[in-house]
Amino acid sequence: MARKLVKEVFMTFPAAEDQLEDIRSNIRNVLSEASLSDKSVNSVLLAIEEACTNVIRHAYLYGPGVIRVKVKLYPDRVVFSIFDRGRKFDFDHSEVPDLDRYVRTGRKGGLGLYLIRKMMDSVDYFSRDDENELRMEKRSDIGPTRKLHPGKGISIRVKFALWASLVIFAIVAGVYLYFQNQVRLNAEHRFFISAENGINSFVSDIGDKTVLKDPDLFRAADTWLRSNSDFSYVVVTDTTDIIVANPLASREFLSPYTPRNENAYNSRIALPDSSGHKEFHYKTPVLMREQVVGYAYFGLKEQSLLIDISHARRNLFLISFIGLVIGFVAVFVLSNYFVKPIQKLTEGVMRIGEGNLDQSLPIEGADEFSDIARAFNEMTTKFKKAQVNVVEQERLQKEMQVAQEIQHALLPRHFPDIEGYDISTVYRAAKDVGGDYFDFVQIDKDVLGIIVADVSGKGVPGSLVMTMIRTALRLEARENYSPTDILGKVNHFVTDDVKRGMFITIFFITLDSAKRTISYASAGHNPMILYRKDSDNCYFLNTRGMPLGIALPDGVSFEDSGILETYTI
Repeated sequence: MARKLVKEVFMTFPAAEDQLEDIRSNIRNVLSEASLSDKSVNSVLLAIEEACTNVIRHAYLYGPGVIRVKVKLYPDRVVFSIFDRGRKFDFDHSEVPDLDRYVRTGRKGGLGLYLIRKMMDSVDYFSRDDENELRMEKRSDIGPTRKLHPGKGISIRVKFALWASLVIFAIVAGVYLYFQNQVRLNAEHRFFISAENGINSFVSDIGDKTVLKDPDLFRAADTWLRSNSDFSYVVVTDTTDIIVANPLASREFLSPYTPRNENAYNSRIALPDSSGHKEFHYKTPVLMREQVVGYAYFGLKEQSLLIDISHARRNLFLISFIGLVIGFVAVFVLSNYFVKPIQKLTEGVMRIGEGNLDQSLPIEGADEFSDIARAFNEMTTKFKKAQVNVVEQERLQKEMQVAQEIQHALLPRHFPDIEGYDISTVYRAAKDVGGDYFDFVQIDKDVLGIIVADVSGKGVPGSLVMTMIRTALRLEARENYSPTDILGKVNHFVTDDVKRGMFITIFFITLDSAKRTISYASAGHNPMILYRKDSDNCYFLNTRGMPLGIALPDGVSFEDSGILETYTI
């Protein structure tokens, strides 16, 4: 069962040895995400470098070209493909080298494929559609715990939400801690003010009853204590501390009351009672017509204050929690709003990085994100055009290479050796492949044909036309001493095969070494130059004629020490 593809990367490099280090660096970066040990990574890098070196040296013959590399990462293996458009390699008939023979003879080189096969787990070679592919596979040699996506652990959206939530939590927590103390102080203040107001209201109503030791005082005290549950007791005495009312102990009526230490009253300090519960104690004079007629003692429960503080803190916590939830929701909404464009940009860039140059980033609105998307789309379009140009340039370079080979094959390798004459040539193409051509044809043992021509088309078409012209000239020039007749027959031979817009100019010379004369005809070519030493003058010799046209034959004597020059530019 095939494992799922994790990642696919495409890279393109010029076919030059100074690019090998860049290739190694890029491959190493990709392999940082693969499940390969350091030893396996080094083996892969060595195999990749050896393969690319062979492409540069043997496929492109150090000429111009492009190397494309595709890397596929699987959980259990890595697959490499190296593409080139150079010469095809006979992979199926490659032999395993005899290492002992290499050692005996001291031979260097020729072990590249052997090393690649040793370092990789499988190696295959394919050639189709004018493109060659060397496919290599390296299986994983470490466990699956290695991280395949080091950059995909936490997305920027999650990071934004986490940091924003953390900031909001810190703010809410700080506000909660600050107001928690304020809430306690406010709860205490409200509690004591309410209690003291109740005490004052009660005392103001019992002045007459205290003086007369009215039995209704007991009922009034009991009723008030029942209606004020925050108080634990109330005792009313006269000025001599004789109890006149104690709802909790009616039998103590007119009994002496033993008050606490004076410092314990009205201090807002809770003191424990006999049962261990803490209370705040109050002592208030009872007045009648501004005269003290007795005292009222109160016990205020601390537990009631603690309950009030707890309720206030619970309300504060609830408000803080609601604020925190609202903040988290706002962070989530804002992270979607602000980070979603970044995620779209990231996804689009990743698809483009995987080689999908037809992918365009969405442009929405007129903010900075849309500006980035617009700029990236323009860059992708330019890159796509540049890639097309690279492919076209590669095709043209290959065509020019073929044309060069054809042109070099057309030019004569040996110059004729004629007694009494020196023949020399200078050939410099204005570009990589020119349309210029020269040749020699032996008409008979004394007559030599000299041809200088120029084809209007360059590249392979021009070279093919020149091949046709060369063949026609050699066929028609055999024992034909008339340059005009030769060019006329060649013109008739090639007219139907030369495409519209292409033409050929030719200057044809016959040199009779025995008679020391030359005959010549021109088909629209540059004039020939004749130098005579006796007069120290140069003469331009030319005939009328359209390219490959037929003109009247011309002739001239060729004297000693003269120089005859034909040329094309």
